[in-house]
Amino acid sequence: HRSNMAANCIRGWRVRKLSGVASQQTDLTFFNNSAHACGFGWHLKPPHAPPTLNTFRNFTAFRCNTGMFYYGTGNIMHEDHRFIECGTGHFQNHLSNGLYTAPFFTDLVVVGNINANEGVSRSGLGSRTPKDSDYFFVSGMVAINYFSTAVLYGCFKTACTMRFERTQWYNSWVRTRSDEYKSGIYWDLDG
Repeated sequence: HRSNMAANCIRGWRVRKLSGVASQQTDLTFFNNSAHACGFGWHLKPPHAPPTLNTFRNFTAFRCNTGMFYYGTGNIMHEDHRFIECGTGHFQNHLSNGLYTAPFFTDLVVVGNINANEGVSRSGLGSRTPKDSDYFFVSGMVAINYFSTAVLYGCFKTACTMRFERTQWYNSWVRTRSDEYKSGIYWDLDG
């Protein structure tokens, strides 16, 4: 899929496993696409990880309930993604990558409210990272106008580590959220 927009639908973009010859496909090319006012901007369920590394580039989810949802995946890198005023920008249950794989996101932008003068976030959460993986890694994230709403929430079933580097915060004072007895470790690799 290249240079397309999905608008006002239940699932803007959906990847699902196919049977037969189609199940052998390794190239999941996804470039310069967007989803506006969808239930899910991007939806992948059941779990799927292509046998070869794929890179998805330039995706924007604007005012979707969930910008990008993965039940479980691996072997996919995401470059230059934007989740703008989504209920939840990114939501993921499982990650099957190993510790030394490339970042899941590179140059991610999450925006809670495009209008800084309103002083409240229209988004409930920027990214809900995998609940059970120590290998989630984001290289380059900008969080804008979340104000007193948490941007990150992860490892909500176990105490695992999520790694971040090159992170910038603008009008976003609450960076993480944790539940009692269920808290992830947010590791700022830049110190």
